[in-house]
Amino acid sequence: MHKVFHLIFAFFLLCFPIFGFTQEPSGPNIQELQKQQEKIRQEADKMQQNELELLKKQDPQLYKERKLAIDTQAKIQAILSSYSQGKIPAAEAERQIYPYVKQQMQPYIDGLDTYIARLEKKLTILKKARINPDILIKQRIDQMLGKAPINPEDMIYY
Repeated sequence: MHKVFHLIFAFFLLCFPIFGFTQEPSGPNIQELQKQQEKIRQEADKMQQNELELLKKQDPQLYKERKLAIDTQAKIQAILSSYSQGKIPAAEAERQIYPYVKQQMQPYIDGLDTYIARLEKKLTILKKARINPDILIKQRIDQMLGKAPINPEDMIYY
């Protein structure tokens, strides 16, 4: 579930870069760039709609979650657009955008205890490894030999 949320969030960051709201591009090709950007946005919207229709049939619950995430992101973009166009002041934009960003971040916030526990476990292992580096060496060898799983989230060296 969290991975899906992160993928959706990354998709919207790529399609609607925040930096695009702060400053208009300049130069002789502004209109051409805007046309290309709009075409890309339309294609992304079409792909997203097709994906939603498929999800609606295959997994109604995931469809609802994805639709909510898309609608939330659209509301955020509208607020950012109003702010960047000078239609609303920063304080008003922050007031309006706060509940949507909170909603987006809620899965992360809900998982903080688990994340903190994982970090504490890593910290304990690192403190032991500082005294006895063979712990890390043995772990890496076990992973190389297939005796232990390789989970990037649990990696404690690099």
